[in-house]
Amino acid sequence: WASCMRCKSQLILVLAVLLLISQRAFAQQPREVKLLDQTVNGTIVTLNKNLVTLERPARSIPISRVISIGELIERANRSWVILKHGEVIVADQLQLTSQAIRIRSLFWEEVEVDWNVVRAVIRNVPKVHSSRDRLIGEVLSDPSNSFVVFDQQTRIDANIRFSNNGDVLFESPGLSREIVVPFGKTRAVVVRGLGKPANFMGIVGFSDGSFGAAVDVIRDGDSLKWKTSSGVTLTSAEPLFNLEGFHVWSQLHYFRPVQDSVIYLDSLEPTSAMTLSLFDGELGHRSASSERNDDSPSSSAEIGLGHNVQQGRLRQAATTYLHGIGMKSLSRVSFNVPPETTEFQAELALDSRAGKRGSVTYHVFVKKADGDWTSVFASPVIRGSERPVPLRLNVEGVEQLALVVGMADRATIADYANWLDARFLLHRAK
Repeated sequence: WASCMRCKSQLILVLAVLLLISQRAFAQQPREVKLLDQTVNGTIVTLNKNLVTLERPARSIPISRVISIGELIERANRSWVILKHGEVIVADQLQLTSQAIRIRSLFWEEVEVDWNVVRAVIRNVPKVHSSRDRLIGEVLSDPSNSFVVFDQQTRIDANIRFSNNGDVLFESPGLSREIVVPFGKTRAVVVRGLGKPANFMGIVGFSDGSFGAAVDVIRDGDSLKWKTSSGVTLTSAEPLFNLEGFHVWSQLHYFRPVQDSVIYLDSLEPTSAMTLSLFDGELGHRSASSERNDDSPSSSAEIGLGHNVQQGRLRQAATTYLHGIGMKSLSRVSFNVPPETTEFQAELALDSRAGKRGSVTYHVFVKKADGDWTSVFASPVIRGSERPVPLRLNVEGVEQLALVVGMADRATIADYANWLDARFLLHRAK
């Protein structure tokens, strides 16, 4: 029996090492760098609040020109510790005490985090997107309360504390006494309210799937230090082996700096959102006021602002997007264009939930002062699992913009159309 246990321990260690190596080897690939005026590729050599230096090919780019670098990847079948400003730390092992939670990971050095900066702990993030979205949505939907989530999304609102042996203790006016439950019997424990980050340099994502707001990311030898907006500093573990071509910045999979010259459409209030009984490539000449007043059930459309149309994360293949608009085919959403806007940009793709199903066309209409809607973009048919199609449109002098999704050749089945990272660029971005 002892020999068998030693074999299992050795096997687990070997698998852990292989996983770590594979993550770091995968991270060597060049990143896609989206700039205000073009998209380039390269590997990060240095990064700070003012400048990013790339190689393959070599170039230095001011952060003020960068929209994003790389791709944000989620990791399922792992534990997530969500901090008070929404940062996600992916963990391989957790130790809960009455005062803090100790996080152990193949990627991060061991760290102890006080409960007063923790929003929630998800014991095991589901692999299936729909299940994952339901659980994450439950955890993040109520920014103020504390509660426990069990199987079947059963939820109990309660005041929560922890014992030193990792049990969850909660009490509620609806309960006659304090309840003690092992953490392993829960799906998620939400400890406190969710706040918004402030005075941070941008959003970062790492090769282990951890991501969130960063006050700073700095190099420390063969490690990166992530100073989170919530006040927790994490240090990546140094590589176990000297891998050829390894560079410390390759551990950073995603970076999106704060840009006051970029406005994401999901942060704006639509002027209208409606279903279309038929779309032939043209819009009618209805006024904006009549559109806003038309709130009949038959004309309103479900729109995902920062979510897909099913109110889950915006995803394409293995990439997660924190901004964008989710729509169904035969629907339309309109926005007022902010002053000083020069461009509208987005990446067009069906959501991962569509799989290889779904087929749509994307259309953009604009309206200037006292003018009619004018078509400025119509895509070919875009199908499920196809790579995102980049879109850049000059919209100087435009007052309103309408996004329309048309039906293609597969009826409306799984037509989960996303306008990924849909954004306005302002004049000061130039």
